[in-house]
Amino acid sequence: RFGPMRIFDTTSQDWCEENRGSSWCNTQEAAFLLHALQIFFAASNPSDKLEVGIITPYRAQVKVFEEMLCSGTNKWLRAHAKVSTVDGFQGKERHIIAISTVRTGQSIGFL
Repeated sequence: RFGPMRIFDTTSQDWCEENRGSSWCNTQEAAFLLHALQIFFAASNPSDKLEVGIITPYRAQVKVFEEMLCSGTNKWLRAHAKVSTVDGFQGKERHIIAISTVRTGQSIGFL
C-alpha cells in the first residue's frame, strides 16, 4: 500500500550517480521512481484529469526523466507527468508529487 505519503529508502542500493557538467543524474533512481509510479497508477486506475509532478534538484535528472518518459511504454504517465527542477515548480500544483533526490550514496550534495 502506498498511503498518502511514501518514502523509499534507496541508500542501500548500488546505484551510480553521474556528474554531468555542473549537474547530477541517477538513471537507476529515475527508473525506480517511474516504475513505482506505474505500479501505483496500475493499481489505482487514475482519471484523465490527474496531474503528476516529478521534482528533482538537478537539471541533468530532469533530462533523464524526460528521455525515459518519451521512450517508455506508459502512455498515461507520459501524458500526465510534468518533470521540472525545484525552481521550475515554484508556485505550481499537481495532484501527486514525486521527488527524485538523485544523490543516493554517501552525500546528498547541496540539499
